[in-house]
Amino acid sequence: MRYLICTQYRNLQTKNALDALDLRPVRLQSHSDTPAFAAFDQGAILRCYMTQITQSQLKELLSYDPETGVFFWLVGRKMAGKIAGCFNADGYLQIGVNGKIYLAHRLAWLFVNGAFPSALDHINGTKTDNRICNLRECTAAENQRNVGISKANTSGFKGVYWHKDKKKWYARIGVNSRLKNLGNFATPELASAAYQAKAREVHGEFYRAPEATSNTMGIL
Repeated sequence: MRYLICTQYRNLQTKNALDALDLRPVRLQSHSDTPAFAAFDQGAILRCYMTQITQSQLKELLSYDPETGVFFWLVGRKMAGKIAGCFNADGYLQIGVNGKIYLAHRLAWLFVNGAFPSALDHINGTKTDNRICNLRECTAAENQRNVGISKANTSGFKGVYWHKDKKKWYARIGVNSRLKNLGNFATPELASAAYQAKAREVHGEFYRAPEATSNTMGIL
């Protein structure tokens, strides 16, 4: 069985995967908002493009090691046996199959459980650790609870900010899609303690312990 691979993805690994499949297709004209595809007929393109890959199709194309979280290609003279995937702009591993780009951790869940999740969380916070034991299904809100400190953070503590007018540090946390202010404090450490106490209470199993960081600006 042959599968449709998009020919217009920019990453080299997906292009190599296409070449390795040794397709002999007719290349179709691409519009500005539609990728060019290598395929045997237009009907095959539409069916493949509109349908997500199934577990059985995935297992014909790729193997997955749940102990390491790594995918390997099973198909193609050049690609068989090689590690599949490349990094996207957000630091997640992605794999191109059937004319679509999938996040590798979502494919791992499909490979093991037979269906795509609504959302997935990396338990240890490492985006590239796609071992099945490090993945758990969640809501979008739960996923946000397990994120680290933003790059824009200047306090060095998650949920802690400098109040320019009051000249104090303040803490706030998202609860039920609303921001809850936790008070103003003389030091970022005190504000962080208030945030962490509330986070333990409302975040449950998705609570993330504070990280060591050196982002503090020393605002006076």
